Amino acid sequence: MLSLFWYHTTVSPPPQNIITQLQTLVNQFVWKGRKYHPRVELASLRINNGGINLPIVKVEIEIRLAKTLSQAYATHTPFWVHVSNYILHTCTTHNDITQSISQRRSIRLAIEPLRSGLSACRKIENRIPNTMASVPPISLLRNILQSQASDEPNTLTIPSVGQVSWEEIFHKHRHRPASDLLWLATWDQANLLQT
Repeated sequence: MLSLFWYHTTVSPPPQNIITQLQTLVNQFVWKGRKYHPRVELASLRINNGGINLPIVKVEIEIRLAKTLSQAYATHTPFWVHVSNYILHTCTTHNDITQSISQRRSIRLAIEPLRSGLSACRKIENRIPNTMASVPPISLLRNILQSQASDEPNTLTIPSVGQVSWEEIFHKHRHRPASDLLWLATWDQANLLQT
């Protein structure tokens, strides 16, 4: 279901209220009404960083918009890039998408998805300059835009269990309920609960 939504957001990003509603639905599906669960910042991390890859809808939309606009740097640009360049040239002082991404000035452009896509590209460029020019894959954009808990320890100590790493908790041969219990135990130790 989400893949269809991601596909459509590259052409027509939804308004904020729809993004909020979809995030609420995703959270309800994943947590199934549980009163206690980890913060979204933790749950959205990759499994080897202690998360469960919970999608953050706003970030996923930004990732896909940035990926789409990165095609402006491709050797054979699609037709829509030329149309977008024309719109930028006639409506702003920018000549094309690549100039709009590389300059730090903001553009007051009411045309979607161009406005949201340029905003997402600038976020990426502010974190790691010249990323968009390499036409990056979605996985790289996700790593840049998602919060990475680099200060979080890779191992935690659980009373009566000892030290465990995220790889041990989510080991492919470990029974899923056991992994879930160990993951729940780490929330208390790492002070990660959200009510």
